[in-house]
Amino acid sequence: MSVLLAGCATRPTADHTLSEIVNVSALRAEALAMVNQQRRGEGLAALQPSARLNAAAQAHAEDMARRGFYSHHSPEGQDAQARYRAQGGRDWRIIGENIASCRNCASPSEQLRLFQQSWMRSAGHRQNILEARYEEFGFGIASANGRYYVVQTFVGHR
Repeated sequence: MSVLLAGCATRPTADHTLSEIVNVSALRAEALAMVNQQRRGEGLAALQPSARLNAAAQAHAEDMARRGFYSHHSPEGQDAQARYRAQGGRDWRIIGENIASCRNCASPSEQLRLFQQSWMRSAGHRQNILEARYEEFGFGIASANGRYYVVQTFVGHR
């Protein structure tokens, strides 16, 4: 089993109220379409959406937004694997996660495109997006205190 993570980290500093993000389901579909477009360009199979991964990614995005931290690990040390298992995920051989954040961001849809472009320019993030062993995809987005937090989660099953 392996875990592939990409991103940066900061320590939690506050407790913020979440701002509403309109039509998260449409953003999820858009995020998956962008990932699958990149995968098709490399001759890779398309990822399928996963309710469990969506829930895990959304929970992590909201946790980062509420508590003002930016990391693959919660302050208590919970990682992508633990978040997936907390949503009922069990049978996997590889799991990965990309995170991104911005302040004074573009609209959610435009910002998502900017994050995707940035991830594709980063070796670790790109590796997660183009990992041939991944089969399923999850996405979460949250906002608080004028900042977006976005999470992509990937899993390959046995």
